[in-house]
Amino acid sequence: MPARNSEMHEEQRSQATSDVNTTTQETVRDSHRGDVFIAKLESSNLKTVIRILKSISSKKIAHFHAVESGIKFIIQEPGRFQMTAYLAKELFVQYDCRKGEVRFKVSLENVLNSLQMFVGIHGQATTALFTYKGEGHALKIQIEESGFHTDCEIKTINVDELVEVDFRHEDRLCRVICKSDCMRDAFQSILFWPSTAVTIKMSNRAPYFTLETVSDQGTSAATISKDSDYIENFECPNDIRFGYRQLMIKQAQKALAISEKTSIRIDGRGVLLMQFMIRTEEEVTTFIEFGCVPHIDVDEHE
Repeated sequence: MPARNSEMHEEQRSQATSDVNTTTQETVRDSHRGDVFIAKLESSNLKTVIRILKSISSKKIAHFHAVESGIKFIIQEPGRFQMTAYLAKELFVQYDCRKGEVRFKVSLENVLNSLQMFVGIHGQATTALFTYKGEGHALKIQIEESGFHTDCEIKTINVDELVEVDFRHEDRLCRVICKSDCMRDAFQSILFWPSTAVTIKMSNRAPYFTLETVSDQGTSAATISKDSDYIENFECPNDIRFGYRQLMIKQAQKALAISEKTSIRIDGRGVLLMQFMIRTEEEVTTFIEFGCVPHIDVDEHE
């Protein structure tokens, strides 16, 4: 399945400049002729990938899905909640998905432990080389730091059918694109106290966009005007109101914390889809996607 284009980054991504010369890349390819997937990260983008994967690490097992355009790591509660980290191929100094598509399940915890093994120690440059030979084989990660190599093998599991959160784009009720700063403030204010649900209200009339929770301590609400300097796009022709489990919404906080922009969409059944755009030091743009179904009956939709 091809990677979904980001709402906030629809233009074609520019080709990343590799610091590895052609001879070095050919040598790596030759030494891994039996592999169906090869990808290599260098220090700066390795740190970015670690931050991205940490932001979706609430589940121990992730679906790994590599295609020609990059890798997706997916965690989920089938049909109810899903987070997807998109790692664009431009993040890698080498990227080769030889079968066109590679799928398996893997321990996200073990992947992170392997990648973090030497990152940042003594300020030395660190690289990570991912290789995979195919079904039944382990995902191999070779970490190189100051000339020392550490090989990690992580068991893979044949992938089951992925039951995705079904967002119906043709039935979209609203779309908001904003700077993530305002969403971070809003989330912080409404998620401070434990609550059952988070209610999202949108309208073409003031206050336009409201996030609200009710707890034993009272009601917490954050409002954002469509005329705010933080809002880049606001589309909501009719009043809408849907509720979502607070525990699910909280899982988006780490992704929101490392993002530059946020896109929010809700369809006619109340399915919520948020995208968090992340830009690296090398100006590579990638993103994390969060989707969940409503907790409160959609008959609250006005």
